[in-house]
Amino acid sequence: MVEKYKMKVLIAASLVFFLAVPGFTDIVAMNWFLASALLGLFSVTLNFMMSNGGLVTFGHALYHGIGGYATAIALDRIADLPLLVSVLIGGLVSGFVALLLCPVISRIRGHSFALVNLAFCYLAWAYSNRAKDLTGGDDGVAFFPMPPLRIPGLVEIEMDDTGFYYFAMTIIALSIWAMWFFTQTPLGSLLYCIRENDRRIRYLGIHVPFSSTYIIVISAFFAGIAGSLLAMLLNIASVELISVPLSFIAVAAVMLGGRGFFLGPLFGAIIFSSIRLHTEGIWLGGAEMILGALLVLVILFSPEGASGIIARVWNKIFPQEKTLVRKGKTV
Repeated sequence: MVEKYKMKVLIAASLVFFLAVPGFTDIVAMNWFLASALLGLFSVTLNFMMSNGGLVTFGHALYHGIGGYATAIALDRIADLPLLVSVLIGGLVSGFVALLLCPVISRIRGHSFALVNLAFCYLAWAYSNRAKDLTGGDDGVAFFPMPPLRIPGLVEIEMDDTGFYYFAMTIIALSIWAMWFFTQTPLGSLLYCIRENDRRIRYLGIHVPFSSTYIIVISAFFAGIAGSLLAMLLNIASVELISVPLSFIAVAAVMLGGRGFFLGPLFGAIIFSSIRLHTEGIWLGGAEMILGALLVLVILFSPEGASGIIARVWNKIFPQEKTLVRKGKTV
């Protein structure tokens, strides 16, 4: 009971902090916080697939980029498109593409799954570079209009910097909560079992590829949401949203933050964004080099990542209550 209370306090404090960011920072810092949170959401979607389904992929940026492109193209070509619908389009298109690929990718696991997804991501990146009529090629899809948030009969909020910050943070929080809620369902428990021993699950008569399709599509949907919001923040959807290096940055964020913790990738994303912020313009490629060195150290000396270190410090500051059970009585 005490541990749940501590976790609620920690989550509430984090929410208060992010809600208060526009009040004590400038636009540049506020957008940095939002970009870090979006990278965190993208990394959480990858960890959702890795930790819950045991599916490691090196091509997760495929769904991130498709979501960004889908939203940008929709806003650019459809007049008066509602804001929520445009974000939903990014997630739905990414989920649909994942569903189309599932007859192939849901039947394989391990290294084959990672490499096949990497190949699809590279194909999508190459196509995005060449399909200038659709994606704009190297120039991307840019300068599309940003509609206000309209809820008929209730509210209409213009998407200035502060308005979009609160809108995007709300979507991020709801997306992470939805993925966490899925892990608490019977299907989420089944996917844990598939991760641990898929052969035994097959012996029980459960169709593993069909079950794996759920987690792949859900992960792709929320990765598309992250890409959609990032395209809106930057007001451009370009090949960087679908690049292979972005996939590896997400993998590194998961490992650095701690793949055994649901919110671990958020810490990894914030660490990487902080490194990039302080090295950008000073040391070309420095962020990636430092991230690589940190990743080596984490794997060798702290496999549970930054979240594990934070958990150990937390337990030292707030030690868990110990109970003894003797003859049916709790002491």
